[in-house]
Order: sequence, then C-alpha cells, then structure tokens
Amino acid sequence: MPGKAADAVGRFILSFSQIGRESGGEIGGKGANLGEMVRAGLPVPPGFVVTTEAYTRFLRDNHIEEKIKSALAGVNVDDIDSLNRVSEEIRGMIMKSRIPDFIERDIKEAYIQLSLGKEMKGVSGPALDMIKAGRGEALVAVRSSATSEDLAGASFAGQLESMLSIQGRGALLEAIKKCWTSLFTPRVIFYRRTKGFHDFPSMGVIVQRMIQAEKAGVMFTVNPMNKDSSQMVIESSWGYGESIVSGLVTPDEHIVDKATGNVTSRRIGSKKWLRRMDPVTGSVIKERVESGKIDAETLLPAELRKLWELGRRVEDYYGGEPQDIEWCIERNRAFLVQTRPVTTLGGGAVQHGGKAEGNVIVAGLGASPGTASGKVKLAPDAESVRDMEQGSVLVTRMTSPSMVPLMRKAAAIVTDEGGTTCHASIVSRELGIPCVVGTGNATQLLKDGQEVNVDATNGRVYEAGAAPQTTSQELPPAEISMGILDMQVTQPETAARPATEEKRKEGEEFTATSIKVNIAFPEMAERAAPKADGVGLLRVEHMLAQSGRHPVALARDDPEELIRIVEEGIGAIAKAFHPKPVWYRTLDARTDEFRELAGGEGEPKEANPMLGWHGIRRSLDEPDVFRCEMQAIRNLREKGLDNVC
Repeated sequence: MPGKAADAVGRFILSFSQIGRESGGEIGGKGANLGEMVRAGLPVPPGFVVTTEAYTRFLRDNHIEEKIKSALAGVNVDDIDSLNRVSEEIRGMIMKSRIPDFIERDIKEAYIQLSLGKEMKGVSGPALDMIKAGRGEALVAVRSSATSEDLAGASFAGQLESMLSIQGRGALLEAIKKCWTSLFTPRVIFYRRTKGFHDFPSMGVIVQRMIQAEKAGVMFTVNPMNKDSSQMVIESSWGYGESIVSGLVTPDEHIVDKATGNVTSRRIGSKKWLRRMDPVTGSVIKERVESGKIDAETLLPAELRKLWELGRRVEDYYGGEPQDIEWCIERNRAFLVQTRPVTTLGGGAVQHGGKAEGNVIVAGLGASPGTASGKVKLAPDAESVRDMEQGSVLVTRMTSPSMVPLMRKAAAIVTDEGGTTCHASIVSRELGIPCVVGTGNATQLLKDGQEVNVDATNGRVYEAGAAPQTTSQELPPAEISMGILDMQVTQPETAARPATEEKRKEGEEFTATSIKVNIAFPEMAERAAPKADGVGLLRVEHMLAQSGRHPVALARDDPEELIRIVEEGIGAIAKAFHPKPVWYRTLDARTDEFRELAGGEGEPKEANPMLGWHGIRRSLDEPDVFRCEMQAIRNLREKGLDNVC
C-alpha cells in the first residue's frame, strides 16, 4: 500500500496519498481512482476518505444494521410505493443516528488538518492552537464512493449523493450521513435486487477541498477534430468549466504542438458569462463577466505551458493513450478534476477538401468538419422557428435538444456561442453535419434567406459566390461521432459484413474486443451496424425532442403517442443491429433543456441542471414516462426484436 504514516489520521480515515487502485474495498472505486491520480504525482485537490469500516461501525453501534436488513428483506421492488416507503424508513434511521465519538474524532481531526493545509504538518503545541484559531474551516465537496463489489460498472454509478460547499464540522458529519443514505435510495435498492446483489451494501465517503475556480476548461491530448496526435487542444473560460460544456460561452481555444509546447493556433472567444461558487449560499451561480474580461485571453503563457506539461504527464502515465482532461485554476495553481480516455477517435487524421475562396462574412471554430451551401435560416432561439426547408443553413445563438428536428434538416449549422464540447458541436458530429460554432455575431451579420457557403473544416462562412471545393455530400460519413467511438463508418457495399473467420482470410481488420457505438438518431443505425458489434448506448432524448412536446406532458395527455415515438425510434435501430445487442438508456431529461418544449413551462429552474433533477431520479418521481418506455420495449420484444437491453 502506498500509505505514508505521517498522513495517517486514524483507523477510519485514509488520505489520498495512502490509497490507490488496490484500495477499492476499503474506500470505494471513486476514492481509489483519486488516489491513483495522486500516486501519479498529478495535482488533485487535497482530501481524505472515510473508510467503509467507519460506515459499518456506525450502523452496528447504532443497532440499525439488522433493522435495515429486515426492511430490505421485506421490500417489494416491483411496488413503487413499497420501495419508496422502505427507502424513506432506512434513510430516516441513518439520519437520526449519531456517528460514534471515536469515528467523529477521526473525521474532525482529518477535517482540521485539511483546513490547515499540509504546510502546517509538524506544527504543534501553542503555535498550532493559534493557527487553528485564526484559520477558518475549509469548504469541501463530500462525495459518495461505492465499493467496487457493490456498484462497479453499474448504471447508477455517479447517481449516488454528492454535496458541494460544505463547511463546518457539524455540517460535514451530516453530509457524510447523507452520502451513506444514498445507498438506500429507491433506485439503488431496485438495482441491487434485480441484479442479484445479496451482500450488504458498503461505501466510502470522499471529503475534498473545494476549488474556487478562477478559470477552467478541457484539454485533449490529441486534436479531436482532425485526429492529429501531434497536437493538443486546450479550451478555457472564466469560472467553472460547465460554462463551456453547456455552450453558455465561446471559450478560448489554443492548439499546442505536443512535442514542444508551442502554441500553433490561438482563438480568443467571447466569454460573457461565468459560473462560480457563491460563498454565502454554496450554490453554483451564473454571473456576467466584467466587460474588460469578455474578450480577454483567459490563460497566461505560463498557465498554458503548465497545462501542456500536465497533459503530457497524464498521457504518459496512461501508456500514451489520448486523454480528455478537465482542469481548473485557483490562485495561479492548476488542478486536475478528472481524466478519461478520448473515445471519439477512429483511424488516422481526417482530411477534407480545400477551403473556399472569397469574402468571409463570419468566422468561428470548425466543430464538425465539412463544407455545404444553402440559404440561411435564422433561429435566434428555440422558440423563434418551428420548421425550415431541408438543406437550409441553420444560424442560431446556441442549439438545444428542442432544436434537433431543425438540425436534422440543416445542410450546415452556424452558432454565435460554443466550443468543441458544446451541444451544437456534439450533435452536429453525430449527424455528420458541417458546423461552425463561436462566431460571436452570425445571427447579426447573416440575413434570413441569404445564400452562403459554409467551410466548417476551417471555420468560415463565405458569400455564395465562393463555391467550396468539397461539398458536404462528398464527405465520407465516417465523421459520425457516436459518443463512445468515432468509427470509420462508410456505406456498406453489402448488407452484411463478413464474420471474424472470413475477415481473417480476407486480411480485413478485426478486434477481439467488442466495439459498440453510441447512437441517438435512427438514421445513423444503417451506417454504423455493419462494422459495430452492437449499440453501447441508445439515447432517447433527441427522439422525444422531435415531437416538440414535453415527454411528461405527452405521457399524461397522450401516452399511446409517446409509446409510438419511442417504439419507432428504438425499433429502427434494433432492427438494423439485430441480433446484436442494443443497450437503451431511459430518458435523461435535464430541466433547462426540456423547458423549451411545449408543456415544459413548469420545469424548475436550477442553479446547475447538470447536477440536478434528471436521470433515474426523475424517472422514479415521474413514472408515467418510464412506464411508456417500458411498454415500447415490451411491444418490440413481442415483435421479435429481442436485442434491446
């Protein structure tokens, strides 16, 4: 074990420096992964983990373990009322119980050390007492870390409780108990029972110092647009990085030579908004950026250099596998929040035809490469346009799920805001539509009905007289981002691909590992099916958005129509892939994205919808939609499409 005796606080606490991937049973998978990043010498916000042993002793010393087991044994997971009642009963037991003194002491001592900072280690006596009196208690994030034998690989991983901006020892103890209760939410009880988990659930709890991000972003150790492994791409904005993903801002983009760290391309975005932590309420709030910083470069040369170095280190540590890294900077220090493999890469670098010549009207970031021509259809927001002609160039501030029907008709898409990870970019790549984002003023400069040429490979929109050398129709449909894998998907010459043995004989490439794709649109199925081993994730959100009606309202007023929409969408994909498996994800409706649909006026307004009311949590609260989804799948199975999982 990589532990350091000096870091030990007590038997119920482990610091990040004491843990690694082998520690999952003691602290849960998420905690073990953080320890692995620390082991690699990467800058991770400091913290500690409350062990699974602390959780077990808490239950036993309060004499509630057997009561919980008895309640779980009597629950009927197919009865929603029974499930909710038992869940509420168990969680109530936990919240009403007191953490034993000997565990509480360890937690409080670890929290004090975290609040003081590692620079105070070794200080003792009156000097330490004076420092404690003068320093406030740290703001921390408290996150669940389920043990690997319980929930590893589960679809509910990440749905367990996490709380931000917790401050004070009393509040910390309550937050830890809330994390423990999340093992007994209706969705987790149901999951464990239906998957045959008979052991008693266990959990570690991560306590990590909150980063008050002054700037944040995403870093790819390979260029995701042209698959050039000699380049790194760094996107940045003010405040928390969620502003970039949501398309709230057009981030700065730096393309960096991976070998030297030299910036080969720099593009400064318009960053009118930021998200930051409100120190009073602890919530993440949206705030206007000061006028002088909107068009100012977020990253200093030294910060860019540091991020480049970190990106190289992360990629090297993971054996040269390209990484998608989330980072943030607080007080000139860079922290890594997460790293994961870049999964949207296929073969070699993508090359398209040459760029158009002529007068450039607007310029932005090429988010989905290709070229196209057409008449402009202005849609400043989702409510302003309900329909448009096939082959139009859709011009909008930023797309949303309710605009997917328009996006599917577009020859190209141009937006004012956004970067390579915003909604418009992701969906355009999935549809294979050329897309230019982050132009800043396309909705002001382009006129409704105006003829334009879009060169999304180079991020330019030209007057119609400058004909592109390559049209969108000439581009191979290989650039379809399926989420898990950006496959080289081409139109098949035959209806079926040769089996593995035949591939060996013909010298065609094959893999021992099953390669599955992510799909959101039925029309993508025929392109992807011949070279994929199935669908790893089938999303329903875009299918439902096409109806223009909020799925909850549709389930209430016309459930048969909702069943039909889901059945037709899933059915087309299941048929194309049959008998290969198609893994379906039930509706994941975020409040901000579905508010624009008819019937969505009552959607709550959340400070951070990405952490809010959606996914299985919402399905349990609003089961009508879930029932319609299940009925659609039942109908398909009765028709012989038994490959939907």
